[in-house]
Amino acid sequence: MKLKIFVALYILLNVASVFAQNVKQPDSYNYQHGVEALKKGDNQEALIYLNKDIEENPENGYSFAMIAIIRYAEKEYGKALTAVGEAIKYLPKEDVEFSAFSYSLRGDIYKNLGDTVKTLNDYASAMRINPNESNLYEKRAQIYFEQGKYQLADEDYRKMTELTPGYLVGYMGLGRNALEQSRWDDAISQFSYVVKLDGDYSSGYSFRAEAELKKGMWDEATRDLISAIQCGWDDKAESLIWRLEEPAFAMMLSKLKVQAAKAPEDFEWPCLLGIMYEWDKQYIKAIEFYKEACKKNAIAAIYRNISFCYIRLGAFEEAMSNIDQAISLNSMDCSSIARKANIYYCKGDIDSAISEINKALSVSPDYSFGYWRRALYKSAENDWDGAIEDASMSIAVDPNNSLSYSFRGFAYQRQGKKELAEADYKKVVELENKPERYFFVPYAYLGLGQNDKAVAAMDTAIARSEDKAEVYYNAACLYSRMKDKENALKLLEQSLKCGYVCFAHIDCDCDMDFVRETDEFKALISKYKMLLDENLKSIRTTSSSGEATMPEEHYKGESRRL
Repeated sequence: MKLKIFVALYILLNVASVFAQNVKQPDSYNYQHGVEALKKGDNQEALIYLNKDIEENPENGYSFAMIAIIRYAEKEYGKALTAVGEAIKYLPKEDVEFSAFSYSLRGDIYKNLGDTVKTLNDYASAMRINPNESNLYEKRAQIYFEQGKYQLADEDYRKMTELTPGYLVGYMGLGRNALEQSRWDDAISQFSYVVKLDGDYSSGYSFRAEAELKKGMWDEATRDLISAIQCGWDDKAESLIWRLEEPAFAMMLSKLKVQAAKAPEDFEWPCLLGIMYEWDKQYIKAIEFYKEACKKNAIAAIYRNISFCYIRLGAFEEAMSNIDQAISLNSMDCSSIARKANIYYCKGDIDSAISEINKALSVSPDYSFGYWRRALYKSAENDWDGAIEDASMSIAVDPNNSLSYSFRGFAYQRQGKKELAEADYKKVVELENKPERYFFVPYAYLGLGQNDKAVAAMDTAIARSEDKAEVYYNAACLYSRMKDKENALKLLEQSLKCGYVCFAHIDCDCDMDFVRETDEFKALISKYKMLLDENLKSIRTTSSSGEATMPEEHYKGESRRL
């Protein structure tokens, strides 16, 4: 079904004009029926007719062009290149639109093959034939943008605005280029023009909001984010809302609450409030607004968010109840099933965790994260062969998954397979080759005997991470592996202070073996388990109004706001 839709859209966006031109196209029976089948989305029938036409008319470039579209959609790039090459050879020179389209199609194929030189050459050939086709400039500008050649991209976007003055993409492209170059005023100017052209186009508001945030225009930015959501759910607006800092954070909360009051039947506003509070680690408030949103529109994703908040609070029974709600609404959502598995793991029920993650993998056999989670669960039962097998499957699905390489390297190391372990650790170093990517590379450096690099990389990871509970726990594990008791315990306490609550994992995590039997470790775990129990009692006695009086040491984690 997706392939049929792709072909239909490709024809609509790229080929529609070529059927409405004055140049006479072939009127043979097979060609005409092939085109009709293609327009209807019956690609296999179209191929039958078009191939028959080529048998009868071996120089019909139009049939070759239609076949190329289908082969391209099926990602059969070799066959697509052959077909479009024949189309270019045989199409009549006077058919400007179809000839230009064929060069453009070949450029698209080369782009998917990663050959941008040939892509740009073919786009240029198409432009020479048909210099007034706006779509060609749009595709070339995107490549220039990806290459960081903003001046060249700007030239193409300006050409688009000349050819199609009412088409938003040209102005959006100019604004996006300005954003990338920190030219905030220019960006705002372009996006403002987009909003004037189409006041219902959400991206005009959300992109303008990004530039306004960079300039410290908090009121304007938060108003634009509201406008973007009002136009229809906007992913960029949602992403920006998640990450707002003060004073924009408080301003956005107020504006969302006003919208919720003005439109009490809409679920989007309390949902966004829940997202903001969750991102700020105010989980009880997040749950309150998520539940309000679910009353208006029960959606699996919202119940999944509620479940996550309860996990962060250590309220695993409530987390389980809500993830069951999510699964009941979408039983094929492997991420919800995987979360249920994680809840079992956090409760110390490893067998049930494995059983549940098996369900997720049966729904989605290419779920790389699922194989890694199963590897983790198996390691908790000291099934290191099984853990290595699952980590290898995770890598097979996603060869760029540094997490699984790091885990497998450690598993090999425990089995004394030094060369295999070092190969995996080197792969982690290769994948996490920039500070913004540092997560598992400290373990890799340690496994390679480069302790100083391991410590420096972990310090960088701590500084960059927004999830302090997780990153401090990872750091504690690193120092425990290094047999540095003082730092391992200090960072473990930092993790617990920031809200790390998966005590079942701590209990079975072999990384903690070096400190596990110390009095200090036992005292820390006992203290924070007691704090968690106290806070759970407070959470579970929350009044029906959703208000709760939490103790001063509320176990809610560290706020991300500055």
